[in-house]
Amino acid sequence: MTIYNQKVNYRIIEVNENENAMVVRYWTDLISEKSLASHFDNDGNIILTEGGYPTRCRTDVNINFNFNVEPSEEDIIRKIHEVAPLQFLIISDEKTSGNMSFQLSNVKNLLGKAGSFNKTLEVRNDNLLPPSVAAAENIFHEIRREYPNNEIVIEISPAISLTSNTKDILRISAEGNLYKINDHLL
Repeated sequence: MTIYNQKVNYRIIEVNENENAMVVRYWTDLISEKSLASHFDNDGNIILTEGGYPTRCRTDVNINFNFNVEPSEEDIIRKIHEVAPLQFLIISDEKTSGNMSFQLSNVKNLLGKAGSFNKTLEVRNDNLLPPSVAAAENIFHEIRREYPNNEIVIEISPAISLTSNTKDILRISAEGNLYKINDHLL
């Protein structure tokens, strides 16, 4: 096992209140923002913001916050750390310093081939849900529209659970057109 300790720099470059989202850019001391730029003018020059940094980079990540919850500064920083493209940054640093080289022949074999998969979306946030199944049902339908083929797990923390001394997990699943929360039909 190899452990990498990577210093990651970041900047919030965009906020979209309508989508509960922000765009965060990541770079390292070895891989600069400008080397990651992806938006150029007709002469090949990097298009810069008024602040002097590139308008777009390959490591710009759109981060969405859940539902209608106002995130705290701590939540924002935690989310920025969680979604950092560490693998990309580590590999880029290692390749730049000459410590790593790949041909990616198996990836090239899959180039242009489409695929699909199902993925579970797990929503966890102490401030995310009001403590009622009715509210969870409404949130479920919002999530279902965006992720129609996924099992969805909504966790209510002990602080806002349906009963004060238990931790309730709402497991919402779809079977045909029937939706269930903890095996109760919606």
